[in-house]
Amino acid sequence: MQTLAKICRKSLITLCRGLIWAFRTGTKRPRVTVAILLLSTAMLTGGLHKLTFLFSAEDMVGEGIQSADELASIKDRYNEGVSTFLYLVPPAGKFSYSVEDLCKIRLWYSVFRISHPEIKAAVSSFDLKKMVQLSNGAWKYANLLQLDCNQVTTQKDLQLLNQEFNDSPWLGFHEKENRLSLSFSFTYDDSEPSKFGSFNPNVVKEVRDSVEKDLLPLIPGSQVHWVGNADYQWYVLQGYRFSIIVNLSMLALLILALRLFYGTWSAGLIFSITLVFNAIWTYGLKAWTGSPYDLLTNGLFIAIAISALEDFTFISAEQVRGSNWHAAIRKMAVPSFFTSLTTVFGFLSLLVSDLAMIRRFGLWCAIGAIQEWIMIFIFLPALLMMFYKKDRWVTSKPTKLEKVSERALEKRIPKFLVLASLVVFPLSVFMFGKVTANDTPAGAFTKSHPY
Repeated sequence: MQTLAKICRKSLITLCRGLIWAFRTGTKRPRVTVAILLLSTAMLTGGLHKLTFLFSAEDMVGEGIQSADELASIKDRYNEGVSTFLYLVPPAGKFSYSVEDLCKIRLWYSVFRISHPEIKAAVSSFDLKKMVQLSNGAWKYANLLQLDCNQVTTQKDLQLLNQEFNDSPWLGFHEKENRLSLSFSFTYDDSEPSKFGSFNPNVVKEVRDSVEKDLLPLIPGSQVHWVGNADYQWYVLQGYRFSIIVNLSMLALLILALRLFYGTWSAGLIFSITLVFNAIWTYGLKAWTGSPYDLLTNGLFIAIAISALEDFTFISAEQVRGSNWHAAIRKMAVPSFFTSLTTVFGFLSLLVSDLAMIRRFGLWCAIGAIQEWIMIFIFLPALLMMFYKKDRWVTSKPTKLEKVSERALEKRIPKFLVLASLVVFPLSVFMFGKVTANDTPAGAFTKSHPY
């Protein structure tokens, strides 16, 4: 037992010396260190175009989601595809489109379905048929909606036609509000191998643009509704793009918050630089290793930022006490490594999950936490030595926020409020049973969302 303890102690001392050596090496040769940082970042940036996106159920085979495995099997057997459903509703106050408008819509539909090669199948209200008996006793298929666009007439009254649609076995074409609405279904062909997998949601925009530019000007005032798994994936893609704005907004808030806490804009800018480098490294490594960008990846940048903020705060606090940035970073290098290590182990525990998406999230958060230490304690000192001439990035004067905090801490909370707050603990146990799960695709959006 004593031998094991000695081995552990020597290993720990060796590790600590190695961490200090890494810090000193970076500061002794700042130009070389910065060159390594920039070259590595350039290489990883060059691979970002290889990053693939995973949000289609058809591409989640082997991800630990049984329904996705079954969906892929059904798609192979029955040639199913990703679809968009378009519902075209007449302008407010109108029961139906005029016959002239119906002819315009049918002409647009006829041209559209043959001019978009990404559409492999299309069905609409104009395609629905029923069996009719001829005068000689034979039977044939005839369109429910029969238009004579030369004479601008229909074979049947539109009210009667609407009743036939609602009595048909095709539920997707029923209109409960007693209007002759039109329905269209477009099934997309599988896309060529791309970063979006078997379906490229960008083709949905082409369909929507055609409706907006070519169809709606012909029938002003119409209401358009889009649903379908293709539209869901398209909205998810828009969410991915919006996450860039969210992350940039978070950076702006961090810069502002650190300005309030430490009295300088330099603090936030320096911290943001380390985060940007870390993000490029993380996403670049994901791209080079073939790890896809999935739904949980949206939270990866925020998780890494929170992990890095702790170390940066400790270093800044040392400067508030009077140390310069070099001494503060050197002092916190070893203890911060072990706090990062506990973060790494915490995220690595997610590797036991059955879902590949959660395992990936845990792995890359752990990698990001390790990179965060490298950025702050090896590369950041070299960058500061070359481009930052001040001794510290915090102000020597108390900030307004610090003064407000000190005044607030001088006040005591009334005893009855302290005792009342203890009610939170029994209430939390009671509320465990009130937690609800929301794992439906539509539940990812608000009720006011177009989807």
